[in-house]
Amino acid sequence: MSSTPGDAPPAHPGELQPPPADADPAAAAAHRELTDEEVAEKHRAWMAEHGRVYADEAERERRLRIFHDNLRYIDAHNRGGHSYTLGLNQFADLGNEEFKATYCGGLAGPVDYGQAPPPGDDLDDAEGEGDECGRKAEPITGSAAAAPPPPPPEARTD
Repeated sequence: MSSTPGDAPPAHPGELQPPPADADPAAAAAHRELTDEEVAEKHRAWMAEHGRVYADEAERERRLRIFHDNLRYIDAHNRGGHSYTLGLNQFADLGNEEFKATYCGGLAGPVDYGQAPPPGDDLDDAEGEGDECGRKAEPITGSAAAAPPPPPPEARTD
């Protein structure tokens, strides 16, 4: 992995990285660091939107730090010239390892085996490591492409 000045981690916990020197001037002008209070307000709004309540103040502070780290990750990715952008979702207060342990250990829900991903929707990332759960994209070919999805586990009688 190559390292450029734009790839360096933030020097301080509340600081977002400046845009790369070759970034779009309009985007560079619009980019600025978020203050701790702005991040805390985004977190409060996100908590309200997703119905998130924490057991105590210590847990809220820990989740705020993770949320802030995820905001920095999203910001850096979205300024990186990728063909897609990232945004906040219901998992924004989970760390990467926590997400993997919680959601990648088994099936998280029904899988539609008859549906191929849309063109250009690559499961593999740039380093070829796969998606968040380490899965690799595999083409759907032959009879598997036309086969209907299996019945849900509760409908099986075997």
